Amino acid sequence: MPRPASSGFFFQARLHRNVMPGFAPAARQASCPSEPPRTSFSLLGLAQKRIGFPGRGAFWLALATLVLAMGPWPGMHPWAQTRDPCNTPLAGDDLRKCKFSGASLAGANLKNTNLHLVGFQGADLSGADLSGALADRANFSGANLSRARLRGQFERALFLKANLAGSDAQGGLFFRADFTGAAMEGINLQKANLLQAGLEGASLKGAFLQKANLSGVEGAGADFSGANLSRAFLRRVVLTGGVFKGTIFLEANLAQAFLDQADLTGANFRGAYLFETSLNGARLGGAQFRGAVVMRPRIWDADFSGATALPEWLSAGLAQGRYNPKSIAEAIAKGLHALRGADLHRAELNGLDLTGADLAYADLTGAELRGTDLTDANLLLARLGGADLTGVMLERTVLSGADLTGARMDDLYRKESEYWTHVGQPEWVIGPRSTLTREEGREAAQGSGEESSSGNGNREEGNSGDQER
Repeated sequence: MPRPASSGFFFQARLHRNVMPGFAPAARQASCPSEPPRTSFSLLGLAQKRIGFPGRGAFWLALATLVLAMGPWPGMHPWAQTRDPCNTPLAGDDLRKCKFSGASLAGANLKNTNLHLVGFQGADLSGADLSGALADRANFSGANLSRARLRGQFERALFLKANLAGSDAQGGLFFRADFTGAAMEGINLQKANLLQAGLEGASLKGAFLQKANLSGVEGAGADFSGANLSRAFLRRVVLTGGVFKGTIFLEANLAQAFLDQADLTGANFRGAYLFETSLNGARLGGAQFRGAVVMRPRIWDADFSGATALPEWLSAGLAQGRYNPKSIAEAIAKGLHALRGADLHRAELNGLDLTGADLAYADLTGAELRGTDLTDANLLLARLGGADLTGVMLERTVLSGADLTGARMDDLYRKESEYWTHVGQPEWVIGPRSTLTREEGREAAQGSGEESSSGNGNREEGNSGDQER
C-alpha cells in the first residue's frame, strides 16, 4: 500500500537506514516501485496524485513553481513588465518624456540613458552616474550634481547655479553649455570640450582642466583660483574681471584671449602662448613667464610688479612707462610709443595731431577720429572696425593689414598714397575727398589706365610726327 505524501510546505526529510534524503533503498524501490521517495514535497505529492508524473519529473516541476513564486525576476515576473522608467529609472532607459524636477536620485545609475530635453531642476543627483548619457539641452539648473560622473554628452545643457563640486566630467562634451553661477570647485574637466560655454560668475577653484578646450568661453567674473589649466586651449576666451590667483597656465594657448581687469596674481604662464592677449588693467604681480611666448599683447595700464622672466622688450617698455600712460595726451608727450598695441576702442581722438604716431596693432574699434591728422602714422594690422574716420588725413599712412570693416570714411584726405583695400567691404580711395565702392574703384582704375595708355599713344604719335617733320 503506498505511503501518503508527507505534509508541510517545505521539504521534510526522512532518514531511513542512513540513506541520502530523497532516495529510497534499492530493495524497497524494487519491491515498491510506486512508493514515493523518503524526502518529499507537498507539491511533489500533489503532482504524483493528480498528474501522474514520475517522481523526478514532479520534483523539477515543483522546483520551477518555487522559483517563480520567489520572484521578482526581470523579464519573468509581471513587476518587471509594468515598471515605469520615470519612477524607477535604470541604465539605458529612454527618459525623454520624464520630468525629474526636485526628484531624489542620489547615487542613481543613469548610464547610457537618453535625457534629451529632460528637466532636473532642483533634483538631487549627488553621486549619480551619468556616464555615456545623451543629455543635450537638458536642464540641471539648481540641481545637486556633487561627486556625480558626467562623462557624457551635455551640449547646450543648462547648469545655472548647479552644484558640481567634485564631479567627474573628464572627456565630457559641454558645447555651449551654460554654467552661470555654478559651484564647480574641484571638478575634473580634463580633456573636456567646453567650446563657447558660459561660465559667468562660476566658481572653479581648484578645478582640473588639463588639455580642456575652452575656446570662445564667456565667463566674466569667474573664479579659477588654484585651477590647473595646463595645455588647455583658451583661444578667444572672454574672462574679463576673472580671478586666477595661483592658476597654472603651463603651455596653455591664450591667443587673443580677453583677460582685462583680471586678477592673475601669482599665476604660472610657463611656456604659455600669449599672442595678442588682452591684459588691460590686469594685476599680474608675482606671475611667472619663464619660456612664455608673448607677442603683441594689450597691456594698457596692467600691473606687472613682481612678475618674473618677462621678455626683455616688455621689461624695458614697462621700465619706461610706455604701457601705463594716464591719458592720451601723456602718451603723445612720450613720443606716442605707448600707443603701439594699445586698447583704444571707443576712444575719442577727434581733431588730434597724431602725425608719425605708432599705432601698430592698436585696437581702435569704434573710436572717433574725426578730423584727426594721421600723416606718416603707422597703423599696421590695427583694428578700426566701426571707427569714424570722417575727414581724417591719411597721407603716407601705413595701413597694411588694417581691419576697416564697417568704418565710416567720408571726406578722406590722401594725396600721395596708393590704393588700399578695405577689409570686408573693399573700397579704393582714389583722391582727396572721394570714396568709391569696389565696382566704382575698378571702373576708375580701368578708366585711368585707358587714359594713360591713350595718352601715351598720342605722345608716341606726336613724337613720330615730329621726327617725320
